[in-house]
Amino acid sequence: MGERMLQRAGAHRLVPSPVNAAQETLTEQLIVPHLKRIFEDLDDLRNAVDYETGRYFVQRFGSFLQHSDSIPSVYDGVFDPSIVAQAVGERFGGLSKEKLENYPIGWCWDITVLVQRLMKNDTLTGGRSGLSRLEEFIRQGGIFKMIWGGMRNVYFQTAFQVGSHYIDVANNTVSVTAKKVTGSSLGESGFNSILTYADYIPIRSSYHGVDLYLNTCLPALMPYFPLLAVSKASGHCCLDTSLYMARRNIMTRFRTVKDLLETDHSVQIPHHSVLESLGKSVRAMKGGESQDWMAFRIMEPAEMIRILEEQAEMFDGPRHVRRTKTAVKMARAINGVWDIRGIRADLLGLSD
Repeated sequence: MGERMLQRAGAHRLVPSPVNAAQETLTEQLIVPHLKRIFEDLDDLRNAVDYETGRYFVQRFGSFLQHSDSIPSVYDGVFDPSIVAQAVGERFGGLSKEKLENYPIGWCWDITVLVQRLMKNDTLTGGRSGLSRLEEFIRQGGIFKMIWGGMRNVYFQTAFQVGSHYIDVANNTVSVTAKKVTGSSLGESGFNSILTYADYIPIRSSYHGVDLYLNTCLPALMPYFPLLAVSKASGHCCLDTSLYMARRNIMTRFRTVKDLLETDHSVQIPHHSVLESLGKSVRAMKGGESQDWMAFRIMEPAEMIRILEEQAEMFDGPRHVRRTKTAVKMARAINGVWDIRGIRADLLGLSD
């Protein structure tokens, strides 16, 4: 369940909230007895999202989604098609056919965002008994929030925390034959928060099929994006642009990155000749506001740590959040150039 860019969500908001006795009681009284109906309503809402996504794809591209056989041909009609269609169009508008055609595979984040948005529309969801139970639970102070992390340390996961419970409304985004909506107690779900690179790297590497290397060549981007990712299948090189981890880095005043450099020796350091080859493409892009961001200099880990310590010493949270947006822009520009120019591990001597 692919991780999407978390443009507006702070990382702390996506970590499960502590569950006290009051939350346990609310969950047991207002959620657990009604889980069957809640799941049915959420499954109907997912079917509506899938149907309108399939219809949007046909209207825009003149062909069917690759997994169109998993998309319901109709849904129950209680949900207003125009409201669902508008939300789908706003979420997926502007995406290329190639990016969207594999829906729902890899669209865990976006599907969960869509369902959450539609659940807030009283015009759409009024009269549904399961969703009404959720609304009553929230009114009485129950925790209801999106969470993001790892599932059994195998893949990334977006879901909802409902008090002491866990509900996944995008369970079929790894396998289309799986149930769309599942849930359990949070403790039994297998969900784990991602707080450090030690949590993040094993899942990122295995689930997305990449080898990860330290970003020892872009000083301005390193505090936010300290990793280079190399596809095991294609050899394609790119900066690992996880906004979730970038926000974690800021929240910890870059202690998260410093811990990576000081304690996690499983991440490799690219050979200098590789970095020089990467640098040729970056240097050709320099100009205007990108000058400082794309400054290319090969660093040793000790220098990287000094940079992080300097950033922590003059730390300004809001400024760093603003700088993250520029960092994303510059990192995507670099990745685009590396992609266009065919910067690949096999050509750089990075792979066997």
